[in-house]
Amino acid sequence: MNRRSVVLVLLVVVAACKPKERPVAATAPGSGSATTTTGDQVAAFWTWFGANAAALHGDEPEQAMNKITDELVKVDRGVIAEIALDGDTRTLVVSADGKRDSFPAVEKIVAAKPAAPIAGWKVVAFRQRSNGELPVLESDGTKISLASTRFVATPAGDKLDLTVFVPGPGMDDDTRAQFGFLVLDHTIGEYDMETRIAGIDFAPIEKAPAAAKPIAELPAMVDALKK
Repeated sequence: MNRRSVVLVLLVVVAACKPKERPVAATAPGSGSATTTTGDQVAAFWTWFGANAAALHGDEPEQAMNKITDELVKVDRGVIAEIALDGDTRTLVVSADGKRDSFPAVEKIVAAKPAAPIAGWKVVAFRQRSNGELPVLESDGTKISLASTRFVATPAGDKLDLTVFVPGPGMDDDTRAQFGFLVLDHTIGEYDMETRIAGIDFAPIEKAPAAAKPIAELPAMVDALKK
């Protein structure tokens, strides 16, 4: 499915994912991760970004995100851009959008970022955990609070199987899963989401059992798997 923009209020403009197994984002002709990510491709991206950083900083976040993604997919078709807002600072989040095959490309791109700071910008690899106050997700007029999301976890070796109970009246299954994946990415981070979570199911918040835990408790459970 095509990327659709979702606003993480007070924090970030993000790209949504499809339920269950995340597909390759339809951000460019063709699909799947590029076979190789060359140093020349990565260097060309950073040359372009450096030349356009000031103009991109002045764009609306969604517009800038789309422009940057159009360049990133030339390096690897699975890599997308997201933009976090913090006052006058823009953080470029280079994301694999949950596609493990594109993780090496993300790491290679971010490792090659210019040594000198780019005015008005920071650069990070993968969607990061939302520390502190849990924000609100908004898409097409629908808002949900991360703090209201609940989950049930079952051990699966060194991973967890999850059922995530997503608030939001009238959501169809597709939208609920899109929100659910975003909640997980921004609660435990994209990297841990893909390496520490096994099976995932999404359900309406009304079906949450009494034993379901607030989503804020999930990071500690994930971190315990690493010990």
